[in-house]
Amino acid sequence: MGMDRWRAGIAALALGAFVTPAEAAVLTDVTWAVTGTDEAGNSWNGSSLVFTSQTLEMDGSFAMEGYFDWVGSAGQSVRELFDGTYFSFQEITLYGTQLVNPNGIALAVYTGSVAQDGDTISGSWSGPNVLSGTFEATRAAAVIPLPAGLPLVATALAALALAARRRRA
Repeated sequence: MGMDRWRAGIAALALGAFVTPAEAAVLTDVTWAVTGTDEAGNSWNGSSLVFTSQTLEMDGSFAMEGYFDWVGSAGQSVRELFDGTYFSFQEITLYGTQLVNPNGIALAVYTGSVAQDGDTISGSWSGPNVLSGTFEATRAAAVIPLPAGLPLVATALAALALAARRRRA
């Protein structure tokens, strides 16, 4: 596991493919909608991905933690906790560390690429006792909550309009 990370970092240095940490997308601010298919034809649409932490490392990569909530078309389901690395050359490697209430799922290793705009991750998964597959995670639209004071503002505007109307009468 550590050796794979080291090799990927050396390969990126040799290729000169690094971007600065400031150019790397922040992945922790939202739930990602996941679609995918494994080699047996099971659909994983309706699954989700959440990055709970993204910590800048000395080498310019990011240590990542989070979880997948997998929902399969054949009744499989699980929350899979992971840790991994988001390399500064837009590649990501995640290692499943724990399954919470597993139903037909084993730990996997995920590799992928983060799109330049940071809104899509495309990749694959594999591992021992795992049906390999491919996935795409798309940043879900952020829900913008209405300010708590909005009803008060609307009421105040209505009262002002009513007062102005009475003054004219």
